[in-house]
Amino acid sequence: RSSQADYHRTASDVHGGTTNMIDEMSARPIATGSSVVGMHFKNGVVMASDCRISYGSLSRYRDFTRFIKVNSDTVCVCNGDSADFQLLERTILEQVRSDEIENDGIQYSPIKLHNWLTCVLYNRRTRIDPLWNNFLVGGLQDGKPYLGMSTMLGQSWTAPYGATGFGKHMSIGKMRDFIEKHGVENITEEMAVKIITECMQQLYYRSTDAANEIEIYVVSGDGCKSEKTTLP
Repeated sequence: RSSQADYHRTASDVHGGTTNMIDEMSARPIATGSSVVGMHFKNGVVMASDCRISYGSLSRYRDFTRFIKVNSDTVCVCNGDSADFQLLERTILEQVRSDEIENDGIQYSPIKLHNWLTCVLYNRRTRIDPLWNNFLVGGLQDGKPYLGMSTMLGQSWTAPYGATGFGKHMSIGKMRDFIEKHGVENITEEMAVKIITECMQQLYYRSTDAANEIEIYVVSGDGCKSEKTTLP
């Protein structure tokens, strides 16, 4: 179905304008969030981020959520520029409301959201006006765990574990070793949350722009739930 009317107000913002692109491009992110991490467990996906937004080296906001809960099966989270995140959040939630109003049973699944984000990020990158965000998209796809990554350059892939920012260096190995040792089918929700929390704690200790106030989302057959906690 056509949804042009839903995007009339924000289409040029999301996909980039056609005039004066070089003069108006984003040269660098201003207020940014740090690394996010996520991994599969036997019944779903767990993802985490901290709640800090940094303005350079200044801790500007300490209770900022970078998660977008699309529905009970689909959640995404990102690092990078907070303004670009809010632009995409507004556009996604507008489409979610439109789907709810039409009530035709069509809604975003993780793979649909992942593909849409990848196309938007690649489109803006080719216009030399990128959206400065790297996303993790997680949830249940046909009852199975799904975790996809989309970079600000429009690259995308799926894997049982993923991270952005400094987490690619500090957390990927820990999650990979844990999954290879136990196997996804043997990892419970509690085990996955414990490993993700340890990854976030490690990032807090090692990354200058990370915070100890974190938010964890779990998507499973029981639905989507979240919690905030403070690391020691």
